[in-house]
Amino acid sequence: YLLLDEGRVFFRSAKEVESCSGSECQEKLKEKWGQGSAIVCIGPAGESQVKFSTLVDGSFEAPIRGGLGAIFGAKNLKALAVRPYLPINSEKSGEFLEAVLPLIKTLKEPESNPFLEMGTLAVLEKLNHVCALPARNFQAADFPQEWFNALEGLSIQKRSCPGCPVACLEVLAPELNGQPPQNEFNIPLNPESLWALGPLLNILNLDETLTALQACGQYGMDPVSFGILAAWLAECHERKIQLGVVPDLVPEFGSGSWLPELSANITEGNGILGFLGQGVFEAAKRTGSGSQAFAMHFCGQELSFVDPRRGFWPLSFLGPAVRIPPEQNGLTSVIRPEEDWIFNIIQAENLWALLESFGICQWVGLAQDNLYENLAIFYQLLSGNDKSIQWVETLGKGCMNLIRAFNWREGWRSENSYLPELFFEEDLVTSQQVYPALDARVWQEGMQAYFSLWTSTRKSNPDTMPIHQQEDRNE
Repeated sequence: YLLLDEGRVFFRSAKEVESCSGSECQEKLKEKWGQGSAIVCIGPAGESQVKFSTLVDGSFEAPIRGGLGAIFGAKNLKALAVRPYLPINSEKSGEFLEAVLPLIKTLKEPESNPFLEMGTLAVLEKLNHVCALPARNFQAADFPQEWFNALEGLSIQKRSCPGCPVACLEVLAPELNGQPPQNEFNIPLNPESLWALGPLLNILNLDETLTALQACGQYGMDPVSFGILAAWLAECHERKIQLGVVPDLVPEFGSGSWLPELSANITEGNGILGFLGQGVFEAAKRTGSGSQAFAMHFCGQELSFVDPRRGFWPLSFLGPAVRIPPEQNGLTSVIRPEEDWIFNIIQAENLWALLESFGICQWVGLAQDNLYENLAIFYQLLSGNDKSIQWVETLGKGCMNLIRAFNWREGWRSENSYLPELFFEEDLVTSQQVYPALDARVWQEGMQAYFSLWTSTRKSNPDTMPIHQQEDRNE
């Protein structure tokens, strides 16, 4: 593991934390380097280079998707440990607090801004109410109310990011549910994760969902990607497609008893050498037998928790951009239907990159009326550097264009920006009504417009181009 201490960099043997879960690794390294140390590490899935393994940072936030754990594992890196030694000082702390007070007041009134509910469990029931919550591997889009009732009956502790009054992080605390208080059992209850190991697999038994979620945390794998893979296996079993993965494993919809064994098998038995550790796209491609038709992904990334036929436009890697009109039970949209949705997708991506650059929660960012002005003020008060609103806006765009350029280099084009054929061939039938399948021509035109728009914007603004491209342009 890598240790950063007082401006120096050290490599240390990770033998003492090898094969440990993320929480065990955190505990051992904090004992060694102090409780004030910051630890980012991988679990056994990352060591096995499972492509949907995650990084563990000790927080209760949803794990970052995309397989960063596999990157650590591929470099034989178990953890990154940082011992802070310089205090954070601001010469204008009073002015800073005065500047953020209006925002804090806004955040204390979440009912006045529906964006603040998007990261909480309440969003699951709202999506279900408007038939937008996928169930049974996207075969349905509504789920029995009894599951949501059981969810509301859990003894949950609220946690918050430092200084935030919203406290939208919800954790199942074992000491409140009659179980021994062990760190391993503190289960973060993130909406996407609960959906992927509940409704997506048609599992009504909430205990089975929580056990599977706990197993994902222990091995350090993304519950959403794992749930999509498991739902694909269940549909293969339902359609009698023989995979021969684990002879004793019976992957069935409606039961979650097999999920912990599956997570163990992917980590310990397969890893990157076994096709399940590659994720649902590669697994379905290798299997064939028609199984690719119900492998739910967009450009190889497992889908998120809104059905595309109900107004969800998948982005390159950002997850869902909810596009359900706000009058439908309080759900708001980042992308407003009355405007050009391609342009707004690009703007949403740029905004995401901006908020990530500043380390600000996306929901808190969206709740601000004067976001760019506020960020410029906060940045000046903390750093002493006076930056314009235009500089703030350009920061997100420049970051995103570097990411888009990387994706382009790796072969991402409009012609391979596809969804499974299911969404273009089958209507979504729910208890309320039938929602039509997507129009393939409109979808493809939209993807072409996306690439055309961002590339033309990048060329017209060389400041946001990768450095080597700027040099080529100058030459």
